[in-house]
Amino acid sequence: MKPTEARLTAILYRAFCPDTSELGEYRFELSPPERAAFIRDHLKECPHCRLEIQQLEQFLKDVSPDLEYSPLERFKIWIAELMPELPDASRPLAFGLRGESSGQKFYQAGDAQITLEIQDDPAAPGNKIVLGLVLGIATAGLQVYYLHSGKQLGSSPVDELGNFILAGLEPGEYDLLLQNETAEIQILNLLIEPGK
Repeated sequence: MKPTEARLTAILYRAFCPDTSELGEYRFELSPPERAAFIRDHLKECPHCRLEIQQLEQFLKDVSPDLEYSPLERFKIWIAELMPELPDASRPLAFGLRGESSGQKFYQAGDAQITLEIQDDPAAPGNKIVLGLVLGIATAGLQVYYLHSGKQLGSSPVDELGNFILAGLEPGEYDLLLQNETAEIQILNLLIEPGK
């Protein structure tokens, strides 16, 4: 009789207990109401399931610092990568301006594609205008800052279509920061050459 009883005990051990994933769903309040009521009543009677819930609670306590993101971690920073020149047919035209272009540069940063076109500044001979187009991301609240030798010289908003203009730039090397509350895209070492 004892071997049969032991075999039945092994087969029926925790036969009516919810499985581990169901206990997890109950802990995170994802169970349907009727099933949640059953598990709540079951936990009053079953020390094994109560122990599983306690182990889950302890695990969550141990890993909770890793699950929380600091404001800095929630803020994404992308370094834009200069892409090879695209064929003429696939080039997005920033603003669709007429005239001789002195150079287009194409960048990829995360989901964003940025086109920069450098032209002569008609209002300031010898200086340049940078026309920009941002595609692939929402541009609400996006601002472009331009820096030379680490010093911020100015900024320009990005409009709802992704366009921006930086005017009156002297030849030299610049860093551009496209920034809003949640992300920053860095375009580093943008060279603006004289007569180009």
